[in-house]
Amino acid sequence: MDKVLIVQLILPHYRKSFFDLLVRNQTLDVYITAGSSNAIKVFAPDQEKIKDNLVNKWFKIFGHTFYFQFGLFRSIFTLKPSHIVFGGPDLHVLSSILAFVYFRFFSKIQVHWWTQGLKRNEGGLKKYLIALSNSVLIYEDEGKSIIQNAIANFSKPITVLKNSISDQDYGFHESIPSGNFDSPIFMLLFSGRLTQPKRCDLVIKAVSLLTQKGIPCILNVVGDGETLAENKRLASRLGVEDKVHFHGALYDKDVIPIFKKSEIFALPGKVGLSIVHALSYGLPVITTNEDIHSPEVAILQSGVNGSFFEGMSAEALSEELSIWYVRLKNSNQYSKKEIQATVKSAGYTPEQMADNFLNHFTIKLNA
Repeated sequence: MDKVLIVQLILPHYRKSFFDLLVRNQTLDVYITAGSSNAIKVFAPDQEKIKDNLVNKWFKIFGHTFYFQFGLFRSIFTLKPSHIVFGGPDLHVLSSILAFVYFRFFSKIQVHWWTQGLKRNEGGLKKYLIALSNSVLIYEDEGKSIIQNAIANFSKPITVLKNSISDQDYGFHESIPSGNFDSPIFMLLFSGRLTQPKRCDLVIKAVSLLTQKGIPCILNVVGDGETLAENKRLASRLGVEDKVHFHGALYDKDVIPIFKKSEIFALPGKVGLSIVHALSYGLPVITTNEDIHSPEVAILQSGVNGSFFEGMSAEALSEELSIWYVRLKNSNQYSKKEIQATVKSAGYTPEQMADNFLNHFTIKLNA
């Protein structure tokens, strides 16, 4: 049985279910090694094959932050895997770049990238490193196409893994109110870090505009961050402080009641895995059409489980929300169960992701 080592910077909590499935499978001998962090929510390893035994150190050069994981080479030499899966290529994680190059040229171990892919017109070194790999695991079909078009004669195996969150965070396991979207008040939800790229301010402005149109609405804001005070002042200045409820950072079971009573998820800025979380509760997702998102935005089907608004305009967001207000309140076209189903049909569960990973190493690489 082949032995596969996955190298991670940390063990993010949303990866737990996926990693548990990998290390428990009976067809591939999978191990995970990572460092620890106090800056992001991580999970404590409770499996013998999952370890946070690396020491992460960081330093800055010319304003750029670089990382080095001490203990990585020792872990590889001790385990003696037949395959190593590195995240990236991220040129800021120097230990992974050095280990990839060393084991690519000076060992029989096969090396692979687990990557978001290349940005369009991205240059040389990342392309070269991807071309050196034995295979590539990627999040979405678009990223696969970009690699195949950007790297001449690239013929290495590529598998689209998709992405997932921890099993306990999916709304599938919660009972959804039978009325679906029949609240007399339009219940909006913003959930995420309160940072400038997320643009919570646009949702607050949209609430003001919806109110002026006579649409009764409440916005629940779940999250904390650098723009919290600024967003509170904005709600007060616009006279909608009674319609915008700030809950702070909530996790796990504490977020469930808010997600269950919400009707639409508005995240104007950069969308990532939060879209999977929202859709799993049956909430249509509204976000910008600008090219700023993580690969997970591919799950959004305009008019089916959400839509895009133009640019970064509060007026455009308000107009899109108004359209969804009419759709959800005045027809039986949408149900939360049907919107939930788009998560599984798109392959965004830990089970589907694990199947893709295992098939890559047990079938595709042996074809």
